[in-house]
Amino acid sequence: MVSLQERQAQMMAFLLNGDEQIAEHISSSELVNGNQRLEIYSNGYRLRLKETLAVDHDILAAYMGDEAFDELANKFVESCPSQNKSLRHFAQTLPDFLVEHYAQYPQLAELAAFERRLLFSFDAADAEPLDNDFLQRLAPEDWPICRFSWHPSLQIFDCQYNVVPIWQELKQEQAPPAPIEQRSRWAIWRNAERLTQFTSLMGVEVALLQSLANGDNLSHACEQLLDYLSEEEIPSFLHSRLQSYISNGMLCLAKESKD
Repeated sequence: MVSLQERQAQMMAFLLNGDEQIAEHISSSELVNGNQRLEIYSNGYRLRLKETLAVDHDILAAYMGDEAFDELANKFVESCPSQNKSLRHFAQTLPDFLVEHYAQYPQLAELAAFERRLLFSFDAADAEPLDNDFLQRLAPEDWPICRFSWHPSLQIFDCQYNVVPIWQELKQEQAPPAPIEQRSRWAIWRNAERLTQFTSLMGVEVALLQSLANGDNLSHACEQLLDYLSEEEIPSFLHSRLQSYISNGMLCLAKESKD
């Protein structure tokens, strides 16, 4: 006797590859035959995947317009069948797909990548962020050896086009600016209210955050900042940036610093 798992595998083979082995096991009725039932299910399956694309990438859909996005969705569903049990991850390869198939519109792939990053930050694991008054309570002798870690939701997003301003205008239902080459870096994270935030970063901020991510203590982090700031500028810059990151829930205390 064929197991339920084998029947499910046959159904997935039909949905993903058109394998009709399952057809003889689908019963018919007076209204619809087995093949019609399979076709209805197959159409519903693809519509659900397209809905997922539209929900996860609503700003990309608004940017492209209904007809162009529907064409993209059809191509993506056919070329990149779902490989994950969770629909949340269905479109994770969409940016790469756009790079390959819509190379003449490079801003599309970056806009999709930005939306994927927002989803990742929203779904990221929980961790206890530092209290707002952490720096005030930190003893002077502990500053040089103190280490931080990023909140699990924190990411740095690099883009070559003005996709974040495009996203922002479309989010406000305003006409987006024309796409232009405009390199920028953004921090993306989930705050204490479980809302996703993002902010632009200067090169020196990226250096600081990357140093913290590498496990550097503050003494070593300050050494990295000498490539951007004078020795006199570093203390005030370090304090103001750390306080801002802590207030926004972007940093946690590194595990070795808790011992």
